[in-house]
Amino acid sequence: MFAVCCFLAVGFFSCETAVETPESVVERFLNHMADDDIDAAMQLGTEETVEILEQWRSEGFNLYKDNEITDVVCEETEDDYAQCMFLADGNEAMIEAVRVDGEWLVYMEK
Repeated sequence: MFAVCCFLAVGFFSCETAVETPESVVERFLNHMADDDIDAAMQLGTEETVEILEQWRSEGFNLYKDNEITDVVCEETEDDYAQCMFLADGNEAMIEAVRVDGEWLVYMEK
């Protein structure tokens, strides 16, 4: 009986939804961009970010296309804001994330 209870407890807790972090959202966003999947990246961005990506797409531009994205590290500087550093093909870069309605999104501004 104890084994059954332990199994059920482990199963219950392992099924919880993973909490998104700024790092996980930024890394997925950048990997979509590197794969030139701008539509998927837009799903992880703010309205401002979507506007920029639509402009980039219309111009045939993608800053991160074919880049290897590594070492994403974010520092939350305020409750709903994070600055994220990463390497794109070995070069240091920075991008921002904001929490909107409880969800982290990539924030790019013009």
